[in-house]
This record gives sequence, C-alpha cells and structure tokens, in this order.
Amino acid sequence: MATLAGRDFYQEWERAAHSCVVEIRAAYGHDPGSSRIAETVAELSEASEEFAGLWRTHDIKAKSQEGKHLRHPRVGDLHIAFAAFTVNGALHQQLGRYRSRWCRPGR
Repeated sequence: MATLAGRDFYQEWERAAHSCVVEIRAAYGHDPGSSRIAETVAELSEASEEFAGLWRTHDIKAKSQEGKHLRHPRVGDLHIAFAAFTVNGALHQQLGRYRSRWCRPGR
C-alpha cells in the first residue's frame, strides 16, 4: 500500500493487504474513540489510495486461523501458519501462534 516492499515480501499481496485493513477496522470497532487508530487510518488513507479503497469497503474480520506466504530476501519462501486464541479475562486480547515451514524452490 504505502510501500512497495510489502508487495515483494508477501507472495499473496492482495490477500495480505485486505487482511491487515479488516483487522485494523475490527480493532477500531472495539475502540471507536481511539485517536491513535483514527490518526493511523487517516495517514494511511492519504498515503495510499489502495488502503483508502479497502477501508471504504467496511469489511471487518478478527484474526483466527490462516496462512501467510512470504518471500524473505535472505531466507527465501516461507509458509507461515497462524492461529489466534481469545484470552479469557483480557478484553479484546488474543494470543497468537505462528508456525513456519521453509519451502524449497519449486515447492
């Protein structure tokens, strides 16, 4: 969105960008008076028409389980599995678990 480095790092850029925006919107829904989130959204919207367009869709999704496919410049392709778990007694907090697997070229 605001930087091109992410497009090289995330193998599935559109999916990663959408996921980030909908998670920010979910966080904003939990704290709609947050000036910090509002300032961040305004800054990103001004810097990136792509972000602004995704923000206007009003999609909301909390983290749950998904995978990320990354292309690290020194390590190579990585597939990361992610799972989020709600923390009882800690309002709007989650515990995240990441598991990576190195991918050989061509796999």
